[in-house]
Parts: sequence; structure tokens; C-alpha cells
Amino acid sequence: MKAEVYHNVAVDDGGRHLGLLDGYLPGHPVTLVFSTEIPECNDLDACEQLYRLLNVGHDPDFGEPDPRATQYRARGNRSLSMGDVACIDGRCYACARFGWQRLDHEPSIVHVTGIAGTTPIAEEV
Repeated sequence: MKAEVYHNVAVDDGGRHLGLLDGYLPGHPVTLVFSTEIPECNDLDACEQLYRLLNVGHDPDFGEPDPRATQYRARGNRSLSMGDVACIDGRCYACARFGWQRLDHEPSIVHVTGIAGTTPIAEEV
């Protein structure tokens, strides 16, 4: 299964990160920060795998570090957080305060740089 993670990069006029504090809302821009293949499973289990991988997968206190998570963190990325989006084989879910919410629309994907804690992966050509 193809799994992608997008950071929510929506901010208000004061620079407040809307996704991190308020959750994902339709129209919030997101940028691709992680892509991998994961074993076949249901979508919500896949989202939970990604959450664990990108929050503690690099930390030896939680077991053997996963090289994907170590590389993700080495690029300067923050934890996967409320308001971010995970797509599993093209089906997208927003990370909510508790669990995941299926999106009934395509997220607004942008490629941005210069945001602390968000380093996008290179755009495919």
C-alpha cells in the first residue's frame, strides 16, 4: 500500500498554525513530507502505523529505530499532528484530536519551504 503524509501548513494572519490547534478544515493547504510503502491492512490501522512511525519511530526508547523515521526527523520534520493528512492508496484521512477522519474531498496540495518543522520531500517530475 502506498502511504503519504502531508503536513497542514495553514496559518492565520498572525502566523498561528491553524491545523495544529484547530484540526484540518477543507481548503487548508498541505505539503507532502513523507511517502512509503506499508504492508496491506485496513486504512485506519495504516494511519495509526504512520502516526507511531513519525512520532516515536526514530526514538530508541520505543524500540529499534526505523530508518524511515530517522531520515524524516533528520530532514527537520516535526511529529505527525492533529490537522495533518495521511493518504492510503489515494484515500485521505485527517488526523483528529482522537483518531482519524475520512476526507470526502482531495486536500489542497502545495509545495512550500521555509516552515519550521516542515521539510517537504522533492516534488516528483
